Amino acid sequence: RSNNIPEEEVFSSPVTKNCTPDGSYKLLSSFRKEDGGFATYRIDDNQNSWGISHADVTPVVLQTLIETSNIGSADLLASQRFLQSQQEKSGQWKSFWWRSDLYSTSVNLRLFGELGWRYRKGTCLRSLTGRPVPDDPFELALLLKCLTYLAGNKINFFPVHKSLF
Repeated sequence: RSNNIPEEEVFSSPVTKNCTPDGSYKLLSSFRKEDGGFATYRIDDNQNSWGISHADVTPVVLQTLIETSNIGSADLLASQRFLQSQQEKSGQWKSFWWRSDLYSTSVNLRLFGELGWRYRKGTCLRSLTGRPVPDDPFELALLLKCLTYLAGNKINFFPVHKSLF
């Protein structure tokens, strides 16, 4: 480090711990839809796919709101029900923004594992182990991440994330 500031001072300073304005969490919460999920954009048109809840957006928003204690138990339960309803028969979660379902599945497996929520684990594992190995490094990393979560290896991202800020 060129500035000679001890790392513990950088990560414990008020500037890095409180860099997100409180209003940001309220704004993020405003993307919640009636079904308990979160949309990419705040659009009231239910025919517009960017304004409806998505299984790859919702767990990422929930992670942020949970980490910062900006979600109530009723809203969390509604989001849990939404995400459970979005698990496909294959055991994976459909991605809206990605070319395969691996991203959505990985963020859902992480969230479900961290919160102890129930899902069709065996079905998901069979589906993932039965698919061809991706030739794209990002997709391969996502597949390995999914299999790690399913194998029961606890990778607790929430405290690691908090300790960085």
